[in-house]
Amino acid sequence: MRINGFTLIELLITISIAGILTAFAIPTFSDMIRNARLTTITNDLITSVNLARSTAISRGETITIKAKNDNWQEGWTVETLNCVDNCVLKDYQALRAGYTLRGNIGNSLSFQSNGSSENAGNMILCANDEVQPYHVKLLKINYIGRISVATDTNQNGIPELDGLDITICNFI
Repeated sequence: MRINGFTLIELLITISIAGILTAFAIPTFSDMIRNARLTTITNDLITSVNLARSTAISRGETITIKAKNDNWQEGWTVETLNCVDNCVLKDYQALRAGYTLRGNIGNSLSFQSNGSSENAGNMILCANDEVQPYHVKLLKINYIGRISVATDTNQNGIPELDGLDITICNFI
């Protein structure tokens, strides 16, 4: 009578191979999650700028994106300036732990009724680890209210700002 099954050695070899494959897959999966979160936050910023600009044009009034408690890390709101009740059009929550959002636009960004902005600048979004490819997003906002994501012209995975590589998240 023959008994089918695995020997202890076969089972240990299978578990060892699975462990080795998992050890290689986990860092790649972590990078994928980090990049997806950066893209989500970037899309939220783009959406809020487009919402503020289009609302300013359609309503004919100034619309502002404000950092909560003067800190972009705590989230931001899109709101009207001259209102009595329900001034907030959209509320964005604080960033997840491990992500940094900084910029040289100050703590708010306003759009006039013609869609222009008085304070153009850049916003940089980083995963708070050493800068690695795809762990940095750079958004450029110009005076006519257009927003764009900076490109990586030298193909090192990190976007450039005026020809300079961003090498740390405290760059701006």
